[in-house]
Amino acid sequence: MFWSRARNVLTFLFTACLASLLLSTYAPRPRLEDYTNRLTAFEDDSEGFDVIAIGSSRVMRGFVPEVFDEAMSAGGQALRSFNFGLPASGAHEWVELLPEVITRSKRPLKWVIIELNPKDRLTVDQALTDRMTHWHSVAGTAHILQSISNDRLSEEARHDQYLEHLRFAWIRNFSVGRGPEWLAGLAGRTPALAPVGEAGWVKFDPTEPNIRERRADFLSKRAAFSGRIGRARAGKENLPTVPLLPELVSHQVRVAEAAGARVAFIVMPPFSNSPSFEGEEQVTLLEYNDAHRYPELFVFENFHDRQHLSSQGAKAFTRLLAADLLKLGGDN
Repeated sequence: MFWSRARNVLTFLFTACLASLLLSTYAPRPRLEDYTNRLTAFEDDSEGFDVIAIGSSRVMRGFVPEVFDEAMSAGGQALRSFNFGLPASGAHEWVELLPEVITRSKRPLKWVIIELNPKDRLTVDQALTDRMTHWHSVAGTAHILQSISNDRLSEEARHDQYLEHLRFAWIRNFSVGRGPEWLAGLAGRTPALAPVGEAGWVKFDPTEPNIRERRADFLSKRAAFSGRIGRARAGKENLPTVPLLPELVSHQVRVAEAAGARVAFIVMPPFSNSPSFEGEEQVTLLEYNDAHRYPELFVFENFHDRQHLSSQGAKAFTRLLAADLLKLGGDN
């Protein structure tokens, strides 16, 4: 009797898991703010794009497609670019994003520009977003678990990371909690997402209270930040070096090159940690946190706050990036 009941319970659980997995495979993709609307804008553009820039909010605020396209055209390369910067994102999410973008691209991509962000672990702001769940596909989960196993963590920290990411994988791959979303979609009550303008570039909106407060705080500390800029321009600001995860970098290079694109990894200003890479691939690395090399970028007015470029700074950075890519050879 016991074994018969146990078999029935196991059969029920297996059937339920299989049904959930099939639903996750064939059900409509979740509509995610910043993510879905960017992919939609990219796919709906009638002409298509040759260059994509992927990264965090530093890229979202700092890479200006219109300026990049003009600079590349002036250098003899007629290319169209799109900004795929996502706030509070990291390299593991970009592993999931890059193949989606390549699949939807109307043109063969020439360049894939990827921000090198040493903060590739689970962070509080990421844990609060639906996007965090979305990139925990089977492949995405495998990448993060491999990264955790290779990282220098205590056993307790490693155990906690495993459990947290497996929890997200369970939610993602078995559609846990998506019933209300599907029902709303069937009833035609799918929420609208904010439109994406200017090929993905997002300016700061000074009317938003949190942005206004961060700006005011930054301006109140002008002297301290300007002093740090001065030390950096003089080569006296030593930024810590953080080792990158070679499996992530290698994967991104393989995916982009398989599609015929070249990859340029960038480090965003002002004071990002300097990455070190010990993988076998030869990677193109452009470090815009180097004030000694890019002194024209390190001017107080070029920054909106301690982490992000202002509109003026974004345009200056984008011109520098275009110039560096032209030196490397802007076409395949």
